[in-house]
Amino acid sequence: MFKAIHPDVSVKLIDVGPAIHRFFDTSPFSPSGLYLGLTRFPVDDRLPQKGEEAEIVGVDLENGESKVVDRTLAWDTQLGAQVQWGRSDEELVYNVQAGEPPVIRGRVTNMFTSERRDLAGEVYMVSAIRGEAVSASLLHMGQKQPGYGAHWAGVNEWSRGSATEVGITITPLDGSPSRMILTLADVLDQFPELRCEGGSYVCFHTKWNPQGTRIMMAFFWMSPDGKGSRNSVLTMNADGSNLAVALSPDIWARGGHHPNWCPNGDDILMNAKPTDDKLRLVKFRYDGSSFEILSDTLRGSGHPTMHPDGRHIITDCYPYEEGEGATHVPLRWVDLKTDTETTLVQVPCVPEFTGAKGELRIDPHPAWDFQFKRVAINCLDQGVRKVAVVDLSKIL
Repeated sequence: MFKAIHPDVSVKLIDVGPAIHRFFDTSPFSPSGLYLGLTRFPVDDRLPQKGEEAEIVGVDLENGESKVVDRTLAWDTQLGAQVQWGRSDEELVYNVQAGEPPVIRGRVTNMFTSERRDLAGEVYMVSAIRGEAVSASLLHMGQKQPGYGAHWAGVNEWSRGSATEVGITITPLDGSPSRMILTLADVLDQFPELRCEGGSYVCFHTKWNPQGTRIMMAFFWMSPDGKGSRNSVLTMNADGSNLAVALSPDIWARGGHHPNWCPNGDDILMNAKPTDDKLRLVKFRYDGSSFEILSDTLRGSGHPTMHPDGRHIITDCYPYEEGEGATHVPLRWVDLKTDTETTLVQVPCVPEFTGAKGELRIDPHPAWDFQFKRVAINCLDQGVRKVAVVDLSKIL
């Protein structure tokens, strides 16, 4: 159960488990705020097997009723089937398996009429403003980090394809053809300093800024044995032009994780170790300039998102950061103006079985609604992974 709930915050469990919402950079809330879109697992106490489908579930937040919208094989244990919303409540977006040999394709479904439209490419993150999804290869992502691709693909060798065949694609939600805007070869040609001996390169998280004008990409090199990595943050215009290194591998190598766009669409928020061995919340521009430590006293942790007021950050953390044996993690509300933080909720998030490589761990991934008054979090309730809605309207 939840512990230490802030008196001005309310928490509502969504009882459709075992289920998760997608990630901290997209909203599981529909544009109107009336519905949630979730991925429900077929099992919760072991890793899924090939052929086991997940359910795409829509939840009415007013009456609590839920509906199975679809089923899919194109899902994994950390980000589900990438369930999120398009341009209205009539566009629930997620991935399905299609074709032989199987590939991942996006699908748009109207959960009220059951009308479906299959897309030409994969979906990682949707820009509702543009009506387009951006994605790197989910299969490559899953091979780099288990739980982030599609479980039926397994963990195979790194892609044997040429660098020109792997990259970033844009897929329109209206069903028009996808287009590749950037390849691995493009990255390495423009920034030869990112080249390493042997190993493999992976385009990982790809994220639209709120305005739909720029894309961020986490770009990784993995050593041949898979134990070493060299990571950077790249940004580009929506058409792949104006590629820039926003955070160099040398800075990331000191320690850090989870870059995320700030509301202004120019700056990036991230956890990093700029000067010592402690994670701090930092900010820098899309072109790598104006690097700034946001607080010299408050720690960086988890999956941070900046509120549009530019003053507050909401984030979680990992159980290991709370000490040995921790079963709950704080949902942190950081005030940059006063350099203080408040624990909104102590979130239960340590399941009995987390998987050999943490594939079934539970990260809260706090994600705002479109009105920036509520966040959805993943959590654990009576041994089952569930989603909860945290109402912050009284403290804003």
